[in-house]
Amino acid sequence: MKKKIAAALIIVAIVIGALYIFNNNQVNNMYDFIKLLQSGHYYLDGTYSVIGIDTPIKLAVDGDDFDVEIDSLIGNTRIILDDGKGYLINDDNLTISVVTPEDESIKGLPNVMIDYNSFAKTGEGKNTIPGLNDETLYKYYEYTHTESNMMMRYYFKDRILYCIHTDNGLFGSLIIINELSKNIPNDRFKLPGNYERI
Repeated sequence: MKKKIAAALIIVAIVIGALYIFNNNQVNNMYDFIKLLQSGHYYLDGTYSVIGIDTPIKLAVDGDDFDVEIDSLIGNTRIILDDGKGYLINDDNLTISVVTPEDESIKGLPNVMIDYNSFAKTGEGKNTIPGLNDETLYKYYEYTHTESNMMMRYYFKDRILYCIHTDNGLFGSLIIINELSKNIPNDRFKLPGNYERI
């Protein structure tokens, strides 16, 4: 369970953080998605790709709460954070584990939070997206963390955010965005009624 929670939290931190950085710096207000991110109420459907492994991800954000579903090598993982409580939903066992910050089952997990206010705009231009078999030149904006040198590039396709590339110096990752919308599907933030709470 620790591996699932840790993997999900790392991906959530990267995705939400990447969206936060771009939103917070407000490079270009012509993009409708910036207003969407400012609202703190959105849904993202995409693919998270790291070291050649693609992981479908669905993320709903509503203020401080989120609902993330990741279909990874270790199985389908869904975590809902709602009013300070975390719920790990296991579709295989039909169970819901309630997790709080004080829970012993998550003690020792790495701190995945990054100070996203410490990113500064370091460039913009046109380039191909690393890791994609696509020679298209996409418009991008680049931000770099002032202490760790982690870099994030936001690539646009037809004036819409298409991909976020993150590079921490050791490896790079991509988030390919299939959908970014204010419309959160009805099945998000809902716990299965017939699952056992453990």
